[in-house]
Amino acid sequence: MKDNYNIQLPKSNWKDIITYDDWIRLHTITLAVARPNTGKTAALSTMLKIHHAQGALDRLIIVSPTFDNNAFYFKGLPIDEENDVVEPDEYTCQWIVDELQQMADEYDDYYEKIKLWKLLENN
Repeated sequence: MKDNYNIQLPKSNWKDIITYDDWIRLHTITLAVARPNTGKTAALSTMLKIHHAQGALDRLIIVSPTFDNNAFYFKGLPIDEENDVVEPDEYTCQWIVDELQQMADEYDDYYEKIKLWKLLENN
């Protein structure tokens, strides 16, 4: 059946984030929706702890209206509670986009500086 689709994936120059063979491959977006007290936070925090143990997390942004009540689930994870725990509102999506753009800009700037450094080393 898959041969019926002419899907061309773009070539990528980034390396995959290494995770266990039998674990979730990153990059991923995970959304848990269910009624209260069904284990969403316990399941997601456990998943994040496994990713962290594999060295697959650099930064976590938690968007949750109940983080303060459930903070104990996230102990041991690299969370900057002051800057990376967000109450959802009408501006949350734009805030995340802005944060990601800032991180991308910093990444690009870093690699430009590395290129210049290598150029200076060779002269």
